[in-house]
Amino acid sequence: MNQTFSAALNATRFGAAMAVVLYHLWPELVPSRPLPWPGHEAVVVFFVISGYVISYVTTGREGTFGAFAFSRMTRLYSVCVPAMLVGILSLLAVPQGGSDPSRFIEMSLPDAVIRSGVNLAFLGQNWRLDYLPPSNGPYWSLNYEAWYYVIFGAARFVPGPARWAVAGGLLLIAGPKIAVLLPCWLLGVALHRCAGRIRLGPSAAGLLLVACLAATAALFGMDASTAWRAAAGRVVPGWSGWLGASNKALSDTALAVLFTGILLAVGKLDWLEAITGPIRTPLKWLADRTFSIYLYHMPLFVLLWDGIGLRGWALVAAETAGLLALAQVTEMQLQVLRAGLRPVWQAAQGKPRHP
Repeated sequence: MNQTFSAALNATRFGAAMAVVLYHLWPELVPSRPLPWPGHEAVVVFFVISGYVISYVTTGREGTFGAFAFSRMTRLYSVCVPAMLVGILSLLAVPQGGSDPSRFIEMSLPDAVIRSGVNLAFLGQNWRLDYLPPSNGPYWSLNYEAWYYVIFGAARFVPGPARWAVAGGLLLIAGPKIAVLLPCWLLGVALHRCAGRIRLGPSAAGLLLVACLAATAALFGMDASTAWRAAAGRVVPGWSGWLGASNKALSDTALAVLFTGILLAVGKLDWLEAITGPIRTPLKWLADRTFSIYLYHMPLFVLLWDGIGLRGWALVAAETAGLLALAQVTEMQLQVLRAGLRPVWQAAQGKPRHP
């Protein structure tokens, strides 16, 4: 992963996170100027990047099952657990009946605790379940992401032909909603495994980049997701209902293919080095906080808007400061968390404790 490609991934991660934030918050902050922020589509972009990164790390520092499992669990729970706590806090702060149901589901405290536990086990989207935690609709994608880690881990680390039976069994447990978007995630894996063997000169890479960008613009301009979802619904009645957040699977897969093509082209364009060089450091700083931005923005917004009653620039300032602060004390302390938990993990595996 050269520096230019790494910078491109960082820029895309942050851009996708901001698209999700604006998708959720823009209607409240600027109701007079509605804009079609691609929030759902940004999650598809995250899936492709995730597949690439997971494939990348398992060829290096996470090349054993123990290292992979430990890194994935600590990465997820370092932010997911605090996100559940912020969601429960927002529930306690919001007056009953005083919230917008599009972003906040009224529930009892015991129900909120149960929902949080189910989602911390990443079981909230299996099969027909759509069991969201308090004040955190975006969490649905974490249920998908965790299952992709588990399924990929089985295919990567279970020895012999049994790996495919185990991976298939896990996919069956995950259910159809998670399964239909797995190809989007696997495109990232394929990109990592195959990009080095694909020969593209600067001209061909430039043409590929322009073609994929134009096709992506056409996909949005023609509102293909709506048309294809309706067509699928005519062939398979109830498509949208039983697939839930995956009901745009056709257009999501097309977008994932195009985005994979964009990344492939970017990795072959050496002249991007001059553009990304000066902004590499700030891009990495922002990208390192995208998981927190994604997972905390809704419960924090509910807490500030519905609970405290902030509006305008005070709300924007408080939301920004809160996201950065939460990132600093959770996501940015991941290495500290891992250092503290590693002896426990090694003891559980029966390994000697190293200094």
